[in-house]
Amino acid sequence: GGEEFAVLLPGTSPEEAVLVAERIRKEIAARPIAVDRTVTVTLTASFGVAGREKTTFGTSLESLLRAADAALYRAKNGGRNRVTRS
Repeated sequence: GGEEFAVLLPGTSPEEAVLVAERIRKEIAARPIAVDRTVTVTLTASFGVAGREKTTFGTSLESLLRAADAALYRAKNGGRNRVTRS
C-alpha cells in the first residue's frame, strides 16, 4: 500500500498534467534511498490523472477526484509505476 494525495495544476491541460506526473514518477525512481550501509530501496509511484479543458463547465471536484482515482487504480492494476489518464 501507499499514500494517496491530489495535486491541482490550474492552467495545465490534461496532456501537460500527464507529462508533469511522468517527470515526477521518473525523478522518484531515479533517487534510491539508503536505508543503512547495506540496504538501498528504490521507490516507485503510480499516478492517475484527470482533468478538464477550460471550455468545459460543470465538472465538479468530486467527479474529477473519482476520475483520477479510477485512473490511479488502472495504473496500479496495470503493473504499477506508471501514469494513467482518465
